[in-house]
Amino acid sequence: GAPTSTVETLVYALDEATGGFRFDRGYTSDPATTAHALRTLTEAGYEDPGGNPDLTVSLGLYYLVQNQRSDGRWSAFDGGGGSLSVTADALRAFVPYKHQTLSGFPGGDINIDDTVNDAVASLRNTQQVDGTWGGNLLNTAFAYHALKSAGAVPIYQDATITYLENAQDASGS
Repeated sequence: GAPTSTVETLVYALDEATGGFRFDRGYTSDPATTAHALRTLTEAGYEDPGGNPDLTVSLGLYYLVQNQRSDGRWSAFDGGGGSLSVTADALRAFVPYKHQTLSGFPGGDINIDDTVNDAVASLRNTQQVDGTWGGNLLNTAFAYHALKSAGAVPIYQDATITYLENAQDASGS
């Protein structure tokens, strides 16, 4: 039947063939949707019915591991260039699973810390001396928050904080 709750809607969007989540019917799985779905399922404390309560989350994590680019980033869609915002979202999706291992997938066990470390290194290495990521306020906020969530320190942390403070309008927005 049709999903009856927000969490069921997310699980319904799971593409069991890839382990990723689809934006909607007719779309293929993508890292951006998968990262958002995983963060939501994790925050909701979702558990699958049956013998493996972690199946859906494990499939999503595996999908993201398999779709991480060699530079440590993720693209918004298959074959796309690395996206800072998707990388930040994916990193935040992995944070609750640091120090854990995914087992039972092709190729052997997967250490989540390796994936997290690659994403952290990519974000840290693309920060500019002025504390920003590309001089873009939104990307800077995404990257800074993701790094801090992962327990990492941006290379130019003081410059980032100054940049963010200076970007705030006098009205507070």
